[in-house]
Amino acid sequence: MGRIIKINEETIEAAVLGGAVLGGGGGGWIEEGRKIAKLAFEKGFSEILPLEVLSEEALLLTVSAVGAPSTGSEMLSPDDYVRSVDFFIKKTGMKIDGLISSEIGDFPEIKSERIFLFPSKILFKTVTAILSKGKLGVLVPMEEQKQDSMKKWKKTGLDVIVDVLNPYRGASEMEEVFDIIKRENVNLIVLDCIGYNMKIKERIREITGKIVLLPRTLLARFIKELI
Repeated sequence: MGRIIKINEETIEAAVLGGAVLGGGGGGWIEEGRKIAKLAFEKGFSEILPLEVLSEEALLLTVSAVGAPSTGSEMLSPDDYVRSVDFFIKKTGMKIDGLISSEIGDFPEIKSERIFLFPSKILFKTVTAILSKGKLGVLVPMEEQKQDSMKKWKKTGLDVIVDVLNPYRGASEMEEVFDIIKRENVNLIVLDCIGYNMKIKERIREITGKIVLLPRTLLARFIKELI
């Protein structure tokens, strides 16, 4: 079982400095991290809890600012994050037991009788289920993510190429990447970020003629099957 981490000045500083070294995919800024963490502490967020300590009836609010750091301009302030949670509570009248981040990356294993959907596992298992041999093309938003993405997708046993496609940049930059993927003649293309959208998927499929897996729609179809 994981341990409960009390949020205070010491743990805030440890998290910020650790994030500066390990942060990727739009993270790792020291001053911004301190600012947001201290605001969360002031607003009453006092602990980081392992999921095992929560009851089966606990309500977790999934929160994310996916993609905003990649736009090249600041779109949200720390107060916006707090205000969005307050807005949810006010409109729904629900009691929130905790917040959990939404991303396509890996999460620690959770053992529970409740159903949890892990986007990264769903995406990975889908690829291995439909392609056992051939060449896999993977797109990630940032250069810093290429190495980790290559390491992850090599576990499929497929030939893998990883390229960078920032979903928040101009159309001309995207078209260059699309042409590269087309020349690689891959068998399957994975958009390895929740920030990619249907427009990007459809454009890649139009240019390459290949199957393209989009995490947000793949996850949505899983959810639809369960409800």
